[in-house]
Amino acid sequence: MTLNDATTQNCWRLHDGTVSPLLAGDEVDVESNIPGLRHRGLIYDLVDQDFPLVVHANKGTNVTMDEFQRFSQGRNVRLLRRPESPAHAELIIYRANVAIQAGVNYHALFANCEHFTEYCFSGNPRSPTVGGLAVLGIGALVFVALTSDPAAPVRF
Repeated sequence: MTLNDATTQNCWRLHDGTVSPLLAGDEVDVESNIPGLRHRGLIYDLVDQDFPLVVHANKGTNVTMDEFQRFSQGRNVRLLRRPESPAHAELIIYRANVAIQAGVNYHALFANCEHFTEYCFSGNPRSPTVGGLAVLGIGALVFVALTSDPAAPVRF
């Protein structure tokens, strides 16, 4: 499911023009401070509809909760996926609570925002972005090894 933007009524405006309310367990992302990268989180609590909470793994604060407006910092927020059922939503929020209580430490390569949302959704902490960067790095090394002249002197 994709969206254009989040409205001020705490609903998603979908590409087809329909509007759908925010739900606990929704995975969302927002543009990060690093061009080309996005920051992920989960809609956590909708008790106060004016200030829904987002839980996310963040450098410096580890796994934390922020109001939706603070998470978005005025940027466009996208809906990435939704829980498959109410029971799945409860499991997502349970796993988020486990991560908060465990004090999971943020690490860009091993415990970032993607690892966190993947863990909450599936129980498997993984990061497609980190995996993709690793493949690119290995590919670059292979390319250099295959195109380098082994007889050429090494210069520093």
